[in-house]
Amino acid sequence: GEISAVRPVTAQDVVYGVTRTLDPNTASNYAYVLYAIAGAEELNSADPGAEDFEEMPDESYLSPRLGFAFPVTVNTVLHAQYGIFRQTPRLLDLYYSWINLEDIETISGQGQRNGHLKSEETTQYEFGLKQQFGNRASLDITAYHKNTKGLTNQTTIITQEGNNYITWTNSDFGTIKGLAFSFNLRRLGPVSAKIDYTLSLSEGTGSSQSSAFTATFRNPGNVTPSAIAPLDFDQRHTFTASVDIRAGENEGPAVFGAKLLQNTGANFLITYNSGRPYTPVASWNLLTDVTQQGNLTQYVNSAYAPGVFRIDLKIDRTFDFGRFSIVPYLWIQNLLNRENFVTVWRSTGEPDNTAYLETAEGKDARERDQAIRGNDDWARDYMALERDPTNYGIPRLVRFGLRMKF
Repeated sequence: GEISAVRPVTAQDVVYGVTRTLDPNTASNYAYVLYAIAGAEELNSADPGAEDFEEMPDESYLSPRLGFAFPVTVNTVLHAQYGIFRQTPRLLDLYYSWINLEDIETISGQGQRNGHLKSEETTQYEFGLKQQFGNRASLDITAYHKNTKGLTNQTTIITQEGNNYITWTNSDFGTIKGLAFSFNLRRLGPVSAKIDYTLSLSEGTGSSQSSAFTATFRNPGNVTPSAIAPLDFDQRHTFTASVDIRAGENEGPAVFGAKLLQNTGANFLITYNSGRPYTPVASWNLLTDVTQQGNLTQYVNSAYAPGVFRIDLKIDRTFDFGRFSIVPYLWIQNLLNRENFVTVWRSTGEPDNTAYLETAEGKDARERDQAIRGNDDWARDYMALERDPTNYGIPRLVRFGLRMKF
């Protein structure tokens, strides 16, 4: 026949010719010539009738849980616990659509779930002492240690065709250890109280199922760090105190013979949580994707946000009408109106300033917009984005309410 048209050979033509030659279904006698290409021999020698997917093997585990309490004296008890706990992966990390399965054959950097994820395993130890003081108070001191392995996180897999995709594997572990104190005071006169304090240290290689995404997406060779660092939820100090001051029927100070504060109470809830860690970066631009932010300037989770301190107050009084009672109350949250930060920008450690407008890139973007608009509205809008209300805890909130009992 005659050749009606001639066109240059393209890269796609070469790829098609190589893959068709190596395809086991083609049964080419000259496929061995291409074995110098990485993975070519494995592809050519694969069983064409084999299934593309493997079933996840069944999992079966023994999860023992033991506990005992030994009374040393009438008022002193030693207690201990040991257990192994299993948690199945999120279904979101196991199942995905056929569309994504087709994408990974031709497009690199796509996400893909992993049906072969195994259950996470936590081994927990506790040992403590509970001491009772008379009939009014008790103190419980407990030391604990939790070791979790098989935590899921993201990594990059290279296919035989040279493409890559991001998926989940059981690649992380974490260790949580600490000391917990709990003091209980039954009503002593008008006062009762419950005070809890926990000293804790949480370390590991990954804080969540997606904490390694930016690293595997950006790093050379898609390498994810395996260094041990404080976890995102590492909170060294946690303090909670509930103090209740209450007068019952015909109780409280008398004013001209009348018990004005009878059936009235005030409850103070005092909490303090030390700041959680974050990883400082060189810059942070709110207008771009999280994977495009600045490079790290310090070790993973080496900086800590400020702590959170709050006092809540609730005052109530009961009015009885036979079997029916009305309890009006005043509830004030964040009594001191303290400005608590729950999140900070990683570039500055502040809740309302990323410092992006002070960078060369930010200054250039600001000047370009000023030249176009003739005003500084773009910068003002950006600063409004920085003042994200979700970075703060609640302000002082005052609520009035009414409960009814019958």
